[in-house]
Amino acid sequence: MDILDKIIPKVGDKIGRYELIGELGRGGFGIVYHARQMGLEDDVAIKLMIPQLTPQATKMQPYERFELEAKLIRQLEHPCTIKIRDFGRTEHGLPYLGMEYVRGRTLDAVLREEGPFTIGRTINITKQVLGSLAEAHYLEIVHRDLKPANIMLGNVFGEKDITKVLDFGIAKVLGGQTAVHTIAGTRFGTPWYMAHEQAKGEKIVDARLDLYALGLIIAECLTARKVIQEEDFMAALMAHSSETPLSFEDSVIDSPLFSIIKKATSKSADDRYPSALAMRKAIEDVQVSLDKQTLDSLAKDLKPSTSRLQTSSELHSASTDETTAQVPLWAFLIAVALAVVMTIVALVT
Repeated sequence: MDILDKIIPKVGDKIGRYELIGELGRGGFGIVYHARQMGLEDDVAIKLMIPQLTPQATKMQPYERFELEAKLIRQLEHPCTIKIRDFGRTEHGLPYLGMEYVRGRTLDAVLREEGPFTIGRTINITKQVLGSLAEAHYLEIVHRDLKPANIMLGNVFGEKDITKVLDFGIAKVLGGQTAVHTIAGTRFGTPWYMAHEQAKGEKIVDARLDLYALGLIIAECLTARKVIQEEDFMAALMAHSSETPLSFEDSVIDSPLFSIIKKATSKSADDRYPSALAMRKAIEDVQVSLDKQTLDSLAKDLKPSTSRLQTSSELHSASTDETTAQVPLWAFLIAVALAVVMTIVALVT
């Protein structure tokens, strides 16, 4: 049996105050479990770091990176950011994070199961993600691996698409600039969502790489397909590292969100939005414009006929005229005569 098999916890085992009740997935840093805090019976997600699954080409030791991630992310308070509750080590020394457990599905899974989103739904989710990023970027934390699989959608008391951003990376101020802990030639992230400078392995990158990834995600929400559809890892990497602008499907180009997508995914970081707040403002402007168009359309549908509306007096007059015109004079006289005769008969009898 491999040494890792002996030290990696299994479902049913206990880590500190937590009992592991299921495995949620495996990623670049290790394994994520569904766990329950003993005594309180609270559900949590446990992110366990496994040595051989962690990147080695960094300026920091892997465990140091993990601990710093915990300390940095604990500062994040935005409701759309996953919360860190705890940090510790297993009996074998493997570090773990105790995180908020979110009941829901990843954006990746929802797109696969439900297909393309409406403009309104896309805007709703995007605004929440940008809120999370705005706070993180203010604290000089760059995600570096934003993708549909790291965005969770949940429903709370009937409110749909409550959004949570998962798995933030680490950022630090270096030389007066926000830059991730990496070295030249080292790439962190998923090739299909890497910004141009990230795909090239540039040493210093900033928060605008997260906006690039989000631009790709917005386009994917509209089509349920990745912008870069090559299955090959290197082909996807080359598509982003190339100076050639990205190509988009017609449905994306025709979308009212295309100007935002195009700007966010510019190959030059200087041509993108300067911040998550600026990108959110652009999204909100589109939303206001669409809302106005909807109201204008409704007003047009409800607009009365161009023919002149008759007043109540005019309607009464017309009704009286029509009634009078429809009763001949001779019929009127006969009716009066009959009434007189019937009256006389009644008096006599």
